[in-house]
Amino acid sequence: MSGILDFDELFHRHERVRWSPARDLPPFSAIDRSKIDEEMVDGLVVLARTEFSSIPAILDLLRIFRHDADLTAWLSIWFAEEVRHHLLLRQWAEAAGRDPEGMVPELIRPELGDPPPVATLAVNVLGEVRTCRLYGAMGAACEEPVLAALLKKIAGDEGRHAQGFAHYARKLTAADPDTTIPVLLRVGQVWCDPDGGLADANPAAENYQEGETAAAMSELHRRWVDPEREARAVCSLFGDIAGLPIATPADFVTLRKRVRA
Repeated sequence: MSGILDFDELFHRHERVRWSPARDLPPFSAIDRSKIDEEMVDGLVVLARTEFSSIPAILDLLRIFRHDADLTAWLSIWFAEEVRHHLLLRQWAEAAGRDPEGMVPELIRPELGDPPPVATLAVNVLGEVRTCRLYGAMGAACEEPVLAALLKKIAGDEGRHAQGFAHYARKLTAADPDTTIPVLLRVGQVWCDPDGGLADANPAAENYQEGETAAAMSELHRRWVDPEREARAVCSLFGDIAGLPIATPADFVTLRKRVRA
């Protein structure tokens, strides 16, 4: 079956692995309260608030890519899954005895102007890789079986989201490498420099979060994620998008100098 849009194939990739809470997760009534780690639940609250930021984010993504019907179609999948993550995290926490009120933050939508489209895709690639790694690490360490299963499912979604944003970033880069590659390298250098203070941040979400949640998300990331393994994953994906040998954050600096020369 041939597709007119790239979305056609991406849709079926998502459908082949789509999971159902009712079918693929233990019921929340099966939560083992003796294995609940309250500190991990605190992190869950932060994650639920972060996932809610997909609501203002989708408005900006649709505005920035308003002339790209293909990407816009794929964003419908991304948005539905992100909001579902928020709902399930909040409902698990409520079933475990937490007050859900603080997990629904006020929506923040700053005026972002019109950033280069490839930069927008690149920061979303970064954000999805970082949340994928975070959910995966927390899921592997979680002893409460219902939450562990949920976190692992969400990690898989976030990994596929990273690949989706990377797919469209790759298309933009192939169409205009002279313009897009310098932007990609700059994004990588700014957000991946281990000494720059942003290597633990989620660039796709922090514009839509109050400072306290953004700081808590960075702290959660520092606690759970292996920075070297994550850096290798990010660099590999950016290298694939740009068609350049990017293995470490330092390569962004080296390649930027070469591109300028």
